Amino acid sequence: MKNVKLLLLTWCFLPLSHAQNDCDSRTFITNTSLDQSGFMVMTYSTDELDSLHWNFGDGTTSTQLNPGTGSGNHQYASPGIYTVTLEQWGKANGVPFHCIYSAPNEIYDYTTDSLCGGDFLTHINGNTVTFSNTSLIHSPSFSSHSSELLWDFGNGSHGIYLNRLYDVSYNPGTYTACLYYAGFSFNDGGYMYDCSTCKTFTIGTAGLDSPGNRIVNLFPNPATHALTIPDAQDIDQIEVYSVTGEKQNIQWRTGENGSIRVSVESLESGLYFLYTSGNNITGRTSFVKE
Repeated sequence: MKNVKLLLLTWCFLPLSHAQNDCDSRTFITNTSLDQSGFMVMTYSTDELDSLHWNFGDGTTSTQLNPGTGSGNHQYASPGIYTVTLEQWGKANGVPFHCIYSAPNEIYDYTTDSLCGGDFLTHINGNTVTFSNTSLIHSPSFSSHSSELLWDFGNGSHGIYLNRLYDVSYNPGTYTACLYYAGFSFNDGGYMYDCSTCKTFTIGTAGLDSPGNRIVNLFPNPATHALTIPDAQDIDQIEVYSVTGEKQNIQWRTGENGSIRVSVESLESGLYFLYTSGNNITGRTSFVKE
């Protein structure tokens, strides 16, 4: 019997609505017990989900209409590495969105210690930080920490909901936010222990994070031949990396109206991260090469 280990990667197609990085924030949590995997979609309180389409990477799929808060489950028959993809349609404050998440999954021996499976993403827009839970939850449950609340946002505010996206405002300064929870070990008859995952970030005097304060827009996504980055006059360096961290050889040039055209024809199909820098500003986004 095996468990599923999840590393979350996201990309999206989303009209401007609740926030500029909604698809990046709309992650999901994975709860594994032996060879069973459950998935809980992260949502805002104002979201309305119309449908979910799951591809579990082993030849099976599942489509859900009017899924409510959003969840799925799957049982894997054999060990290996699978890519799970979730395609999601819905409305944020009445504005339609379409998001796609892709995640490589490793089936591993459940008799080993699960250790601490908690993790979260932060997306900074001005002085507002969006927190999104991406935890891998091990059986028997994602239990409470013995002495701390679930979320400590580092500015005196806290959160208690597992599958809620939090938008938190900050004054300029450096903060450390933490997710507190309990881990589980399958060894020695099973036991729980306290865990925490913390991340530090800086809100600048102009209300921008440092580094990474650029919102990078690009199209088309997915792309076959080339990507276009509009309004890119202050970008002087672009780098592309694979999901395994390998730098890719790409060509790019400045186009009309201050845009940049990035050739992706030489890339293999898959998910990539694109980094930009220039004028003391950096940014990151993701795209899919078809």
